[in-house]
Amino acid sequence: MLGTACTQDSSPRPNILLISIDSLRADHLGSYGYARNTSPNIDALASEGARFVTAIAP
Repeated sequence: MLGTACTQDSSPRPNILLISIDSLRADHLGSYGYARNTSPNIDALASEGARFVTAIAP
């Protein structure tokens, strides 16, 4: 176990940020077309990353 922790991986690792909110409606987010400024920080993150309309998890 210790040997694997000390090795260096030369492949770049992606930066991933997953936001999961169970009580937030997409139709109330500016990044999904809502006219009011209700989510400026989430909208800023969404403008620089990938957004998914449909996500399926096992």
